[in-house]
Amino acid sequence: PPYFEKLWGAIEFGPGSGIDLYRQDCLLMASSASPSAPLGARTTDRAVLAAIEGKPGVPDPPLLAAPGDDGRMIIGQRLGLYPQLTLVAYRSWADILAPWRQFSLIIVAIWLVASAGIMVLYATMRRIWRQREDATAALAASEEKFSAAFRASPDAIMLTRVADGVFVEVSDSVSRITGYPREYLVGQSSLNLNIWARPEERADYVAQLMANGRVTNIEADFRVRSGEIRTGQMSGEIVMVGGQLHVLGI
Repeated sequence: PPYFEKLWGAIEFGPGSGIDLYRQDCLLMASSASPSAPLGARTTDRAVLAAIEGKPGVPDPPLLAAPGDDGRMIIGQRLGLYPQLTLVAYRSWADILAPWRQFSLIIVAIWLVASAGIMVLYATMRRIWRQREDATAALAASEEKFSAAFRASPDAIMLTRVADGVFVEVSDSVSRITGYPREYLVGQSSLNLNIWARPEERADYVAQLMANGRVTNIEADFRVRSGEIRTGQMSGEIVMVGGQLHVLGI
């Protein structure tokens, strides 16, 4: 009937797909993919039809599938109420695998982007690490040169913390004048060693440093290792080392 043909032709599964209706003798009765195909054309999908027709005693044979010779996946079933008719659906493998191909392409693209990102991150971190190593090496070399120059100075130079008066670094001349070996002085506090013969002079010295940032040529009495009191001139300047206030004195 015309309405049946119109309904049958409206079925759409995409390019390379469709549903055909065959008679028991393998003649085409209707086709959704080719509604204009001449009735009575013989099918090329004999694999499924042959399997279905090979079960004449089964009232409702199950769905049977077989690969077509033209790159299609074909599924067929004999109609239970009309055993002389067979319904065959088919779809091209290209259509079946298309979503998986797209999914695979997306996965590959994500993997490539992630790999590129990891490589860029690795290269960046490696460059930063090299720069840090170079900066650390340069700083160590600079500190070594400064320490060598500091210690070799003919003047009595010392670097002490403001908070507790601990000697951080001293020149060899400080050891010569005070009588204390350098290794003994570094890490010791001038307060514990009683180097300042009059603590009030140190307090005044520190107060002037904190107020003005520097002090020049003040006289003070100092106690050396032997206990002798000596008078000397002292100059100093506030410097920031490692986030702490220090006095660079001479």
